[in-house]
Amino acid sequence: MRNIFSDPSATAESCLNLLLLSIISEYRCLVNNVTQTEIATEQDLLVSLTFHNFSAEMLKEFAQKIVKPYFNGNMNQAIRSLMEKAIQEERIVNHSILKAT
Repeated sequence: MRNIFSDPSATAESCLNLLLLSIISEYRCLVNNVTQTEIATEQDLLVSLTFHNFSAEMLKEFAQKIVKPYFNGNMNQAIRSLMEKAIQEERIVNHSILKAT
């Protein structure tokens, strides 16, 4: 398992994962507030995000080590992919917890 001592990029990944979980939580609140008659299409749910308090060095390192080699430089695709992965992992964890109880 990666940790901040064996892999410094794990810290950036952990920060991003926490950010993504926060975004997911806010998204759930948004979705829960939509009434049945206001069911939105996926197009209606597209949003633009602004990230605050990220160091330029962290963004540069993320772009160099993750975005450029794995996503052909497409930052949007990288963040979307990481969000999808976080959602999938959360489902697995919740399923495991429910199964254990």
